[in-house]
Amino acid sequence: MRGNKKAGRIAYAFIAPALVSISIFTVLPIVYTIFISFTNYNMYHLDDFSFVGIVNYLDVLSGSISKVFFPVLGWTLVFAALSTVGAYLIGMGLAVLLNNPHMREAKIYKSLLIVPWALPATIAILAWQGLLNEQYGGINNLLHMLGISGIPWMTDVFWARTGIIIVNLWLGFPYMLNVCLGGLQSIDQGFIGSGS
Repeated sequence: MRGNKKAGRIAYAFIAPALVSISIFTVLPIVYTIFISFTNYNMYHLDDFSFVGIVNYLDVLSGSISKVFFPVLGWTLVFAALSTVGAYLIGMGLAVLLNNPHMREAKIYKSLLIVPWALPATIAILAWQGLLNEQYGGINNLLHMLGISGIPWMTDVFWARTGIIIVNLWLGFPYMLNVCLGGLQSIDQGFIGSGS
């Protein structure tokens, strides 16, 4: 009994740094943000803000800002769904192809397909910004060479959103590829053979 209490104290001592850092860097900012949402805190009331209750929430739901809020919320949900499902489907599809034991070049393809994950996100995003440039971007230049008019990636809302999703899928599929490939390779081949 005494040994269990001592082991429990030791376990709490080991997880204490993680709990403290989670509390400081995750829980406290969330609590503070929720508190601020019930005040009139803004650029004009940085030091002298006061509690206003649920007025801010009522303004969002019923005021003119709702014309902006709900479309942005809808786009955010669509973006999250397309990015998550798309990255998973691309990763799973490629994992199934690369898991084929008859594909001799699978290791080369794995090395190439992991490049988006290996690159720092900032560099990759800057490269995509150049590729999607309307005047001198590589994608529009390629389209011009094929006789297709350029796409307004940066000025048209639909194409800007499409470009964002393309970039996010490119950045996200390598992780899902590795997860799915690891799962597929952990399946016992004898189990697969006995099921057929």
